[in-house]
Amino acid sequence: MKKTARLPLLVGAMIFPLALCAQHRQSLSPFSARFESHAHARLDERKQAIHDADRWLASDKVKHLSVSFALALLGKATAKQALKFDRAASTASATGATLFVGFAKEVIDDLDSNNIFSLKDLAADLLGVLLALALMSLAFY
Repeated sequence: MKKTARLPLLVGAMIFPLALCAQHRQSLSPFSARFESHAHARLDERKQAIHDADRWLASDKVKHLSVSFALALLGKATAKQALKFDRAASTASATGATLFVGFAKEVIDDLDSNNIFSLKDLAADLLGVLLALALMSLAFY
């Protein structure tokens, strides 16, 4: 495997441990540990309630799967056709870029007081990428 094909895989390998730590009901916000007030306690309670309401089978998960599927297809086609990457490099770059976009969206969600960082959303993103890659491998693309 070329060195350029390894970079997205390395980035993805570094991102997912961070995602696992964030799921333990702690905000990724750098200010969360500094303020121990009543308002902060209410924020934690609200985030906990949102986390408890996060279901595996929800319309949000379908959106994550669909967008990740489309981004992976588009990313692989772009890398292969426009950038002239080989099959392995285009797969790795599309996978890494798509998973990075999903992770970044979850970080942004966590910064919103009415939303959470959801591993379930990341799992839906990963499933969308895997389905896109499976479809492309069946088409020998």
